[in-house]
Amino acid sequence: MSNELRPKHHPTMPPSAMNALVKCPFYRSNPSGSDAARRGTDQHAYAEALLQGDDNKAKRCGAILDADGRANAEWYADRVRTEAGDDLEVEVAAELQDKNYGTITYGTIDAASGNEIWDYKSGQERNYNYQMAAYALMRMRQKGLPQVTAHICYGKTKKIVSETYTEESAWDMVETVLAIMHNPDRQEMPNEYCAWCVKSLSCPALTRHVTVVAAKYAPNDSDKIRMWNPSEMTDPTQVSRALYIARIVGPWASNVEKRAKELIEKGDNVPGWSLMEKRGARQVKDITKAFALTGLPEDVFLKCCSVKIGELEEQYATTKGMKKAVAKRELNELLAGVMKNKANYKTLVKNKE
Repeated sequence: MSNELRPKHHPTMPPSAMNALVKCPFYRSNPSGSDAARRGTDQHAYAEALLQGDDNKAKRCGAILDADGRANAEWYADRVRTEAGDDLEVEVAAELQDKNYGTITYGTIDAASGNEIWDYKSGQERNYNYQMAAYALMRMRQKGLPQVTAHICYGKTKKIVSETYTEESAWDMVETVLAIMHNPDRQEMPNEYCAWCVKSLSCPALTRHVTVVAAKYAPNDSDKIRMWNPSEMTDPTQVSRALYIARIVGPWASNVEKRAKELIEKGDNVPGWSLMEKRGARQVKDITKAFALTGLPEDVFLKCCSVKIGELEEQYATTKGMKKAVAKRELNELLAGVMKNKANYKTLVKNKE
């Protein structure tokens, strides 16, 4: 297939999937994706347009993002432009070949300049070291460089994680992925990437875990089902094992429900189930007009309203004619006495191996 006709990323071993492939060699990214994945793709397109200086494209791409999405992509674009200077390359096509010039994989580097590459991530922080090693190796061989530093830029948290790869260290990591992929005894392995895999509904490894959980439900009589109660667990090791299963079964169950809705909506009969449409929550679409119509005192009416910080920053920047980052800093100072963070919350994360 010619370079003009082939997709931007390798179909079976794309660099972006390498960290998942190390966990399970049968992983395949779901092309339909989640809402979060689509938002990430939209942010990528906006950031790409900004880096390319394509104002028309940036306007189109930015229009479909919310204020936070635009701000995150703009932060990334500003950082890359500042650090890359005049040698910036955007959406760099790169390929990795074996010693016989056969294609191992190929992909598109978000941005590059000399011996540095940048990759934008719109979601949560996680390990992307195998992906970055592949891109770094491609860049080294493409430009004849002894080493490459890869910068992962997390738009949501405004954090940059950097790592430098030599050809030897990067190839060791790529070779690890290849060994797992081509192992004749490879098996499906449940892991944290299952939620994004196109095979999540049919994967035998997942269905085995569902069976494990289902076995905990035992009929008591014709009307009741005795259910295993997690609150009765006292052994932390058992809780850990149960949590691992829950994290795998949870995405599978969500995908089953999503598929059931799709089938019913297109007219198929899912025995025992139907869709019920519920009325959406009420909301005021024109706050200024609502204020005038209610006749309430301003201070009373304002107590019923909330301010979207991202939207406020964007409107402030536009009205004042300043960059978003400057507007954000200025607003933080101006509103220091009337702003506060929401209460902290705790979430379970899997420890790095």
